[in-house]
Amino acid sequence: MPSIHWNGCSGYLLCAVVLLIGLPAAAATPWQAHDVAKGGDHLAGVPIAGDRLEGDTIADALPIAALPFLTTGNSCVYTNDYDEFCPHGGSNSPDVVYVYEELIGTRVTIDLCASLYDTKVFIYDIAAGYGPGNPIACNDDANCGYNGYQSQVTMNLAQGHTYHIVVDGYGSDCGQYELHVYEIIEEILECPAGALLEGEPDCYDGYLDVFNGGCNSTPPVYSTLAGSAGGAPFSVCGTSGNFSLGSTAYRDTDWYEITLAEPNTISVACAAQFPVAVYILDGNQGCEDVPVLDYANAGVFPDQAELTYAFAAGTYWLWIGPSVFNQVPCGSLYVMTITGYEGQPVSTQGVTWTAVKGRFR
Repeated sequence: MPSIHWNGCSGYLLCAVVLLIGLPAAAATPWQAHDVAKGGDHLAGVPIAGDRLEGDTIADALPIAALPFLTTGNSCVYTNDYDEFCPHGGSNSPDVVYVYEELIGTRVTIDLCASLYDTKVFIYDIAAGYGPGNPIACNDDANCGYNGYQSQVTMNLAQGHTYHIVVDGYGSDCGQYELHVYEIIEEILECPAGALLEGEPDCYDGYLDVFNGGCNSTPPVYSTLAGSAGGAPFSVCGTSGNFSLGSTAYRDTDWYEITLAEPNTISVACAAQFPVAVYILDGNQGCEDVPVLDYANAGVFPDQAELTYAFAAGTYWLWIGPSVFNQVPCGSLYVMTITGYEGQPVSTQGVTWTAVKGRFR
């Protein structure tokens, strides 16, 4: 069997894993109609001049009065007025426009992740010169939502500026959307005192991971973890990022090996300065066969990926890396906290494939 490529997007089996198992099924959402009124007694959803619906164009945008803002609707009842390349263009999907005036200046996330179709979102600041054809921000796929094709933008809003948010779709897609606009309260992720340090050098374009790239390295190499007395919580601080090798985008993936003499229920929580993915992999067959036992994804800190798994005796790998293949600077921090893994704590260290084979020969 060919080995699994867990870092490069060109790895055919990883892409299949991302598409087939890396995303949860969509949950049912009690969608509601717009309840925003226009100009006193004009109700949203009722045609206005020119047989337009409120929200159909920039001139008729639906107002966002304050943040946080959460609304739902169905874009299929609107018309196609706008499109932007981000990175895909040529859309003829119907679009809905919202407008928000920022009074004091803040940082926000504009979130379509709970929508039920392949969305696209772009933002205009017309007075500042960012109008149709030149958006100030734009996103097609944010690797969020039920299939990864939903959209999300995090951006700074300037004091006194008016922003138009266009809810659009890829191709001709339309459907039920949920628009959530909320302020971001900046929190700083720090390595806690007493944490174990991964110790890997920061990646860079052309980087070859011979530190703890697991089955992606030649030969395979891992960092070992020995647990803690009584299974007490302990933390591991590491770094990751995206880099290119030739024409292929890669992720710096970190593989931590745990070895259990008896069954153990272990919890893993990972917070990161980037969208993070955590996989629990069965290492008992080596790199020839690497079943995925469980996985979790999370956004940027303070969000965190959390897993609890009942392990049988054997050898396993904890896989940590970005859930995206670009825009994560090398050296970006993550903090993994492990609870329930019994043993004596030791610092992480690289283990060569020769040593692994020798241990289990």
